[in-house]
Amino acid sequence: MQNHIHRLLNRMGLFTSQDIAELLVREGDRYRTILSDELRKTTQVYVELSERGLKHIRSTHALSQCRLYLATIHMLKNGKPLMVTIDIPDEFPLLGRLHLTNCTIQCFLPKHQERVAFLFFELKQEKVHIVDLHVERFCRRQGMGSLMVGLLEDISSGFAMKEISGWLSSVDFHIRDIQIAFYQSNGYSVKCHDEQCTEGYVRKDISDLLAQR
Repeated sequence: MQNHIHRLLNRMGLFTSQDIAELLVREGDRYRTILSDELRKTTQVYVELSERGLKHIRSTHALSQCRLYLATIHMLKNGKPLMVTIDIPDEFPLLGRLHLTNCTIQCFLPKHQERVAFLFFELKQEKVHIVDLHVERFCRRQGMGSLMVGLLEDISSGFAMKEISGWLSSVDFHIRDIQIAFYQSNGYSVKCHDEQCTEGYVRKDISDLLAQR
């Protein structure tokens, strides 16, 4: 009789304190299982990224060729981890002025063998020149470009750079609107050489970052 009344109360949406306690225990166990599975998946992803980073270092002999080589992990807007490598060669001219070429920032995803984004740049005296910036189509609008540009500014201020600039090539004219919107959203001024903006350049003064260091 008591069990019948208990079931009847449950159907009416009424629960005893014992029902609530049992429900909390079941839900707690369920969420612990979910969190454990997510932690295991996340750990596996970070392990894969670390292995990819070590493989990349060994394949390029980066540690022996560079004055600076870093590998860090960042989170994208969609919550996925991204490994970013920063490679700055050890090249100084005889005059002693800072002139570093072939500097790169590269992005890697756990399940992809090749890089999915990169930024090539040069450090020349007090200016930084963006040589090329590219994000694979399937990785766009996830914050990779802004992440690389932000890292570039941090690196540049560390080398006492005062300005970052880059050319808008006619080769990329088909995505010019996207380029302009991207650079302007990251604080760059855009100068076009003609009304169609077939060519031009972008520029950002970062001397204020240097003053803050």
